[in-house]
Amino acid sequence: MSLYRDAFEAWEREPEAVLAERVSAGRYVLCLARDAKGAPVGFYILEVNRDVDYVMFTYVGVSGAARGKGYGAVLVRDAVRRFREEIRAEWMLIEAGDRQAVFYGRLGFKRLDLIYHAPRFEEEGAAPMHLLSMSADHDSDIIDGPRLAEMVRHNFVHGYRLDPADQRVRRQLALIGQRVRRVPWPPGEDAC
Repeated sequence: MSLYRDAFEAWEREPEAVLAERVSAGRYVLCLARDAKGAPVGFYILEVNRDVDYVMFTYVGVSGAARGKGYGAVLVRDAVRRFREEIRAEWMLIEAGDRQAVFYGRLGFKRLDLIYHAPRFEEEGAAPMHLLSMSADHDSDIIDGPRLAEMVRHNFVHGYRLDPADQRVRRQLALIGQRVRRVPWPPGEDAC
């Protein structure tokens, strides 16, 4: 939990009891990275949503002392491998700020071409973010809008625990068109 607290601002963190319950119930897949001495240096959490057939890459964090040493890229690559080889859902989504979106884009995620606002945990409001995606089949540059709306609605209601009638749910769904382009991110760069 100390890695979790260190890596994310308060508004980005789920209540710790909820996080622990979701890991214990198997709803979240938690992977912890350790350095050569066995000390925890990072983690990621994937939320597997079988009923809607997508994975939400919920969190990836690296301790302050271990940042800049490649652990984050190793964790993301392992999460992608797990998504493709073990979980085998149709889509994986991740919400990210500007700097993180560039990082994920360089690791193969594509940005969804839409205005996106992630709800704040345990408070009102939402934060402008990028919504990035990875397709299991690697070749689609378009995502069906109603399919994306289904995943976003599920994430807002079940992940953020919002009421389906919450204005943040309604506003975000209204911003999703019939077809949403997936664009390389950052613009002009190919993933490694």
